[in-house]
Amino acid sequence: MNGKKLLNSLETAGLNLVSVVEAADIQDLSVPDDCVALLMIGNAGGDLWRKLPPAYLNRENPIDEYSVEIVERSLSQLFPDSDWKILYPASTKESPMLNLQKLGRLAGWHNDSPLGSGINTAHGLWFAYRVVVALSQPLVLKARPVGESPCVSCVDTPCVAACPAAALAVGESPNLEACVQYRTSVDSACAHNCIARVSCPVAPEWRYSDDQISYHYGRSLLSLREWVAGRG
Repeated sequence: MNGKKLLNSLETAGLNLVSVVEAADIQDLSVPDDCVALLMIGNAGGDLWRKLPPAYLNRENPIDEYSVEIVERSLSQLFPDSDWKILYPASTKESPMLNLQKLGRLAGWHNDSPLGSGINTAHGLWFAYRVVVALSQPLVLKARPVGESPCVSCVDTPCVAACPAAALAVGESPNLEACVQYRTSVDSACAHNCIARVSCPVAPEWRYSDDQISYHYGRSLLSLREWVAGRG
């Protein structure tokens, strides 16, 4: 399986972050027995948002559904005789739970950051995991270089200083309780944004548009409020 045409097909649709993790490098992950590699597909920057057809915004999970449909169509057209299975987003409760951050490290996408989310050498904080596919045949893709975390050389740590919830500290996991309490509070400045994230100076040219940021954080805020209400 040659990945050049696949890369072009996915990138045309806004899925511009693609890598392969060999099965030999995968440990402690539940994958199909015939899996030889995992195809990692994501997006960096705002291209996916710009190319998302407006009609998808009326669906339950617009970006997930769009991404999966693009991947399924591309693989079916380009590799009609190959077996593959989408593992993420999970389609059933029986689907394996994947550690996306661990896979991201293997793919060369992910370094740790004070925010708890991954920071990418080239794209900063402005990337996301979209689809993971189990492949039964090898797929040839150009290897992505793995770089040192940009946070290592960041002296001023503006993300930590900017967090209005004081939930971040260098070398420590985020204080999620403080973050949730602040985000769900009345008149929170992080209701539809993340002040710490947008304060990061790495790769500002890849930053999502204000509309995209508001969309993602608006959806996560609804989930957070449901979770807070559910725990009483």
